[in-house]
Order: sequence, then structure tokens, then C-alpha cells
Amino acid sequence: MIHPGQTLIASVTGTTSLSWNFRVALEASKGVARKMKYAVALLSLLSNAVAQDQAQPRVVHLDPPHLATEVDATTTTLTVTFDQDMDTRSYSFCGGGPSFPRTKRGGWKDKRNCVLEVTLQPDHDYVMQLNCRSSKNFRSSTGAAATPTPWIFSTKPLNNLDEDEQRALNHRALRQIKELLPHGYSYYERVKIDWADLFDRNEKAILEARSARGFAVAMGAALAPARDLHLYLRYRNRVVATSQSDGLVYPLGT
Repeated sequence: MIHPGQTLIASVTGTTSLSWNFRVALEASKGVARKMKYAVALLSLLSNAVAQDQAQPRVVHLDPPHLATEVDATTTTLTVTFDQDMDTRSYSFCGGGPSFPRTKRGGWKDKRNCVLEVTLQPDHDYVMQLNCRSSKNFRSSTGAAATPTPWIFSTKPLNNLDEDEQRALNHRALRQIKELLPHGYSYYERVKIDWADLFDRNEKAILEARSARGFAVAMGAALAPARDLHLYLRYRNRVVATSQSDGLVYPLGT
């Protein structure tokens, strides 16, 4: 029997091409067998990845919503809702420092809704993550860890400006940014953006912001198509990076 990888040399006088043909055919068989083995291994990995992805819980609702900028500081509960039944024996709200809410206790309301009792401060930015590298205790009832999910929101100031006053400030700031960009932003022409259309599409959200922080986030989202790390807004001691699609807010200097 001839196996892939072996070479058969036929002793037929005057037909050296015969041994060459056998060698080529067997080496080709060896290559096909190797490719089939790799293909089977790849299909197995893909099947496992698909199965794992299908079983992985996902967040379907956050209260308050991710990137909300006008959360009432009197809010006492944060609620996360998953797309499937969960293991109600554990959870992981990751974070720390001034940007993490002061917590009282947490627990599961039912198999899909987990509630964290908190005390919030007015005019404050909060940043946390549901599951993280060091803690993955949000798990389905079958044991699959939930996809790590950021949760960022801000509380409104204790004394908001009157709605008309805030809108007037937003309108003035928007006008100033429109005037500044063509002369102060060196990539204004190179990024190939229809700036008039961009501002028309986002003007309503920008003008309706109810605080300076809300204005900065709305403007940052509007400028995101530029995809430029050098284009950002400053809000007090914070930076709103327009290149971030998730609206993250960073301390100055980071």
C-alpha cells in the first residue's frame, strides 16, 4: 500500500517519467491531506466560537441609559437588563474612585434584571463596566460570562440654567465653533466632510442640551465623523474626545 508522503520509483526500463509521476501524485495527496486537516481544525474552532458567542449574555437595557447626561442626582437605583436568564448568585460592577457611584447594596430583581442601590452626586460623571478582565461574575444560567459592557452617565447640576438661557448659550457656542473650525482646524478640508450637512443633522441635539456637559457630549458626537484624535472639546477638567464612538470623557492630560 502506498501512503501519502511516500515515493514509489518504478523499475521500468526507459520510462523515468513514471517514477516522477508517482512522486508528484503522492506529494499532491500529502498536500491535500494537510489542507483537509487544517480545514477541519478551522471549522471546529469557528463552530466553538459561534456556539460561545450565541450563549454569551448581552445587555439589552440600562437605566439610566449609557451616555445619559441629564440623570437626576436623586436617582437611587441603577438597573441592568440582560437578554437571557442569568445566574442570580453573583454580579460584577467594575470600577472605582470618584467616578464610581457610592453603593449601598446590589441584587437580582429577577433572572434578567440586576439592581444596584446607589447615592449619586449632582453634576458628576460616573464610569463603570459590567464585567471586566479581573471580574466576570455576570454569567448566564448556563455559566457563560456576559460581554464586558461600559456604562457611563452624568448627573445634571443642582441648579440648571433656565431652558431658554441654556439654549441661548448652546446657540452661541455652536456659532463660535462653526466660525472657528474653517480657520483653526488644519484638517478641515482634508477630512472630506460636508460640514454644513453635519451641523444641520446634529443641530437639534446640540441646542437641546440642558447643561454644559450635555452640550460637550452632543458636540463631540456630531464631530465624531472626523475620526481625529486632535479634535476634542474641553469641559471643566475633562476632555470629550470626538474620535471615541462611545462618548467617553477623560480627565485632562490623559
